[in-house]
Amino acid sequence: MIEYSCAIPPDLGDRIEEVLSEIDSLYWSVHSDHAEGTILLKGYFRKQSEGAAAWTELRASCPELPETPDIHTVDERDWREAYKEFFEPWSLPGLHWVPEWMRATHPVPHGEAVLYLDPGMAFGTGNHETTRLCARRLLKARAHWGDAIREKTVIDAGCGSGILALSAAALGFGTVQAFDNDPEAVRIAQDNTAANRLDSIHVSCTDLTGGLSPGSADLLLANILANVLEDHAETLLRALRPGGVLVLSGILREEAAATSAAFAETAARLGIPWQPDSRSEGEWADLCHGGPFHPQETPTP
Repeated sequence: MIEYSCAIPPDLGDRIEEVLSEIDSLYWSVHSDHAEGTILLKGYFRKQSEGAAAWTELRASCPELPETPDIHTVDERDWREAYKEFFEPWSLPGLHWVPEWMRATHPVPHGEAVLYLDPGMAFGTGNHETTRLCARRLLKARAHWGDAIREKTVIDAGCGSGILALSAAALGFGTVQAFDNDPEAVRIAQDNTAANRLDSIHVSCTDLTGGLSPGSADLLLANILANVLEDHAETLLRALRPGGVLVLSGILREEAAATSAAFAETAARLGIPWQPDSRSEGEWADLCHGGPFHPQETPTP
């Protein structure tokens, strides 16, 4: 295992996280040590060539990074042990994300949903604000629908490591589908699905056009990028069933108004009222339409 790392100044931290979201990387992570006032960027790769290519891609989007990072060879055990320092349990009422190594020691209230996540999945533990924003919407939809969630279909579009699809299945939604256009992300989502014994989730490798059909989702979670969401606004809106919920994330707070305007234009053409609810966490925002948030009409075929 090859470790790429470098210290970055605090004022570059948000920019790095923005870039990592844009390139949809499963290999990089940002670790903050608040006591020391330092931020570390780390990436882990099976081969030196993979790390070099990933560093070149990252520097193309963020040239402030040094030309050459610190590069070390670590064994599998050391790699996994290193991640334990940075990943901690996270929860909302009724839903808990717990590192696998805390399975026996971290208490979870009886009857509440829990996912146990492998510490090696750098961007797959729900640590990012955009994932947490979607999780809150997922819980809101469950509270709105109650026992009817057993008949509801959830689609996690651009699923990455599958954390949101896994959460939906653990909460009791009847049908859960997930897809991503990155084969490696699909593999990781499948591994996480098997590790949590949630084999009812169907994970596939495809894009938004191939993964969504009209009227296919009661709850559609799309944690991607603002420009990608805007380009596929019609596909996303048409995919909703009557009374369905569309959750858009991966949107910077400064982009939220423009993304909402793009969807409003498409929704008006389809005859759908667009008055989304929006929340933010850190530098990120979401847009949520339909279901308990706003009444929705069926799109015109």
